[in-house]
Order: sequence, then structure tokens, then C-alpha cells
Amino acid sequence: MGRTVTRAQLSEAVYQEVGLSRNESADLVEAVLKEISEDLIV
Repeated sequence: MGRTVTRAQLSEAVYQEVGLSRNESADLVEAVLKEISEDLIV
């Protein structure tokens, strides 16, 4: 089965791959996860 990925790991990956600051990366990950969860509820 799959493995668990944390918000911190996602943020770090965005930071390394995209080049945003760590804070911007964390904010982006939170925004994406919020959008996904809101779409799942509807």
C-alpha cells in the first residue's frame, strides 16, 4: 500500500523544486489541501 506524506514533506518538496520560500511553500500546500478537502465535501 502507499505511504503517508506529511504537510511538512510536501512543503519541503515545493521549496526544493519550485524555489519558493519555506513559508510560501507551506502556505501553498495548505491552500491546495484546503481546496481539495472543500471539493471532496461538496
